[in-house]
Amino acid sequence: MAYESDESGQRDIWVVPFAGRGSRWQVTRAGGSAPRWSPRGDELFYVDGSGNFMAARVRTSPTFAVTGVQKLFTLESTRIVFGAAPDGRSFVTTVGGRSPERIILVLNWLEEIGRAFQERRQLEAATR
Repeated sequence: MAYESDESGQRDIWVVPFAGRGSRWQVTRAGGSAPRWSPRGDELFYVDGSGNFMAARVRTSPTFAVTGVQKLFTLESTRIVFGAAPDGRSFVTTVGGRSPERIILVLNWLEEIGRAFQERRQLEAATR
């Protein structure tokens, strides 16, 4: 389980076993927030103290270790809400001063558009 804490004097990212027992590991040393695991569990995404969107490559066996850190891109704001796509290569995000009050996610939108066009055609045919 990844979390952010200011116990080191600044906000940093830490990892602990899911059960909460045993060791804990500090992932960042120069600040970090908003940790999110990749879908495969081999990367931890976060925002560093300078506003960069980062990916820390990790291994979990035989013990946890950060094996590399890569800057993915720079953000204009450190206030960010994000989620990783199932492939771990793209992200859904909001960036800015306020978090959205509501997010609408439409799945199968192409099918919805097709259905709407079909209904419109049927309505037009019925009115002729």
